[in-house]
Amino acid sequence: MSKLILSLTIFVMTYQITSTAVADECEYRIIFLPQIHRNVIDSRLGETNIEEVAKSQFHIAKIILENSEVPIFSEQVDENIIASKIEGDLRLAGEKIKFIFPFGIPENFESLSIKQKEQLAFAGADFVLLFIHKIQVLYKVVENRSVSDAIFARINELMGELKPSDKIDSYSELMILVDDVREKAALNEIKKYFNLNPKEKSAFLIYGKNHNFRRHDDIFPGKCIKTPQSLNY
Repeated sequence: MSKLILSLTIFVMTYQITSTAVADECEYRIIFLPQIHRNVIDSRLGETNIEEVAKSQFHIAKIILENSEVPIFSEQVDENIIASKIEGDLRLAGEKIKFIFPFGIPENFESLSIKQKEQLAFAGADFVLLFIHKIQVLYKVVENRSVSDAIFARINELMGELKPSDKIDSYSELMILVDDVREKAALNEIKKYFNLNPKEKSAFLIYGKNHNFRRHDDIFPGKCIKTPQSLNY
């Protein structure tokens, strides 16, 4: 049994066995899937490492496929996306991805073609799985698109003011927007989902690996946010 399959097995068992202390204390759980993704904010960080990003997205895809009934909240999504209702440019992008993944996600990362790695890196595991109909819905991590646009407009404005030598303070307006505001928005969306769907007890949250969602106990208990062992980069 490979290390990945073993870690996934342990992960599934961990969240299915409700006799543990954490399970008893947590009515609802967020399963945080920390991702390595393309650099879309700070151009000073240089080119994206396609291989590294693709490997991160591949592992996330495998975990989702093993637990396809769990709802997925994606960092990329500012309006809920339903596979059967995709249209326009998004539909065209989906057709391209279906062509590149005719047999779904390969069993092993080494079996991915160069084009498949590129699509995983640039589209993300969540959208690849949505386009090849392995999942049916991606849920938003912000109240609506207008709110998301306003946040990123200000982020881009602040980034444009940075000089190449500038260091970004953790408590600056920029980092509060990048981290604190967006993290709270995501947790609030998941919290609203659980309130509307009380029978659902777990949700996946795909977000950048440097984010710390456990610090927002006022919105969702940090002890009930867990990360699969295979994604502890």
